[in-house]
Order: sequence, then structure tokens, then C-alpha cells
Amino acid sequence: MKISNVARLIFWVAVLVATGFLVRAESGEKRAGMANMLNTEGAPPIRVVDQNGRPAVSGAPSATRTTVDVTVGPGGQFTFDPSTVNISVGDTVRWTWGSTGHSVTSGNSTSCTADGQFCSPNNTNCTTCTLSNQGFVYEFTFAQVGSFSYFCCAHCSIGMTGVVNVAAASPTPTPTASGTGQLRRLPPQPLQLRQLPAQLQRQRLPQRLRQLQHQRRRPDRLADLIQHRDHVRHQRLALAPSSSVSSA
Repeated sequence: MKISNVARLIFWVAVLVATGFLVRAESGEKRAGMANMLNTEGAPPIRVVDQNGRPAVSGAPSATRTTVDVTVGPGGQFTFDPSTVNISVGDTVRWTWGSTGHSVTSGNSTSCTADGQFCSPNNTNCTTCTLSNQGFVYEFTFAQVGSFSYFCCAHCSIGMTGVVNVAAASPTPTPTASGTGQLRRLPPQPLQLRQLPAQLQRQRLPQRLRQLQHQRRRPDRLADLIQHRDHVRHQRLALAPSSSVSSA
């Protein structure tokens, strides 16, 4: 009996200790959640920029947000394929190196002068000619309308140039409500209005015919009555002499 009582006491003590640990853990989680909420409320707003540190989009973005692929030096040639790309604001051009020893550098393709708007590999130090190897991928999202020329800093003099034409994105069509809750005036329908009395006349015609037929029957009935009366009189006159002879 003493052993069973001691075991029960140990069990209940363990239950109380475990309950205390659980209560402390829950209170700690609540404190951490409140701290995160306070930090989030006091944090400055997030500012989205492009690869060049400028605001992400200066105009209406493209509804499709497409990505156009360009191959740099395909098959060891000193070209960009395709060399001219037509996109909309918010679209991305992705250059993939088909051979080693090339760059994508924005600027004047005639004088081969960099303008610092974008350049591989990471849009920094664009005036420094940094070449990349085969298989490298560089992307840039165009946020402004315009024509952007670029070149390979190592082979610009031999005609390895390209251009990206960025147009304003077409606005997304706004769906219109099918019903506006307003009354619409119906167009005039003179033809139907003109036909309406004729229709009424056609509807009233059978009734009018019945009235005329009834009126025609009334004289016929009167003539029948007069004829019947005359017939009765003739019968009476025919019977009158015979009755007088029999009485004599």
C-alpha cells in the first residue's frame, strides 16, 4: 500500500510539472508573436526596384508579362539572335550565352560607348568590359518606353550589336456590366401601332357578324308569324260555312 501511494504521488507531481512547462511555452509563443507584429507595423514600406536600382515599373506593365529569349553568340558567331526584340513595358529579355567571351552592354552601338542602363553580368561597372562564358544567363526587365541599343564590349567593332524596342503596354479591357439599372427607351414602332386597329377590327368582326345575322333573322321571324296568322284565319274562314250548314 505504501509503494502504491508513493507511485501515485510521483505521477501527480510529474503531471503538474509538465503542465507548468506547457503553460510557459504557450506564453512565450504569444510574446514572440506580439513582438513580430510590432516590428512589422513599425517597418518602412517595401520599395521594389529593378536590376539598375530604379523603380520597377514607370508605366503600365504588360498584361502578359512575357519573357523574350535572345542567344548570345550562337554557334560561335559574333551576333545576337535575334538582334532586334519588340516588347512592352514590364516584359523581360533573357540572354543566354551560346559561346564564350561575350557581354551584353547597353549604350551607343555606333561608338561602342556604355551608358550604364544595363549590362551583364549584374548591372554594375558597365564601363568595364566583363565577359561571360557559355551557358551564362542574364535577364533584364524593361520598365520604360523607348529604344535601347546594346552591344558586346569585345566585338562591338565588328558588328555584334542589338536593340530592344519597348512600347507602352496596351490597357487591359475593362468588363462592362450587362445591366445598369436604368430604363431604356424603346424605338418607335409606327407600323405596329398602325396595325393595331386592324387587329382589333379583326377580333371584333365575328361578334359584329353575329349581331348582323341576328338582326336579319328578326324580320324573317316576323314574316313567319304574319304568315302563320293568315294561315289560321283562312282555316277559320274555310270552316265557317260548314258549321253554318250543319246547324241549319
